[in-house]
Amino acid sequence: MPYSYLHLPAIPKVKKLPTILSREEIWRMLQSAELLKHKLLIGLIYGCGLRCMEVSSIFRKYPTPQKKQPF
Repeated sequence: MPYSYLHLPAIPKVKKLPTILSREEIWRMLQSAELLKHKLLIGLIYGCGLRCMEVSSIFRKYPTPQKKQPF
């Protein structure tokens, strides 16, 4: 450490566990989606354990061919 006279205590990092949904909550979430593609997407995202940023990066890399997207 270049500044040996400057000693700051380490800030403890709080580790949070992820929130796990119950079967009833997952079922309600799937039932609330109207289109089949939305139900499949919700099931795939939750089943694979993907995070929001991971899902959004997939859609930026592979846009739908029908729509012109600026990404």
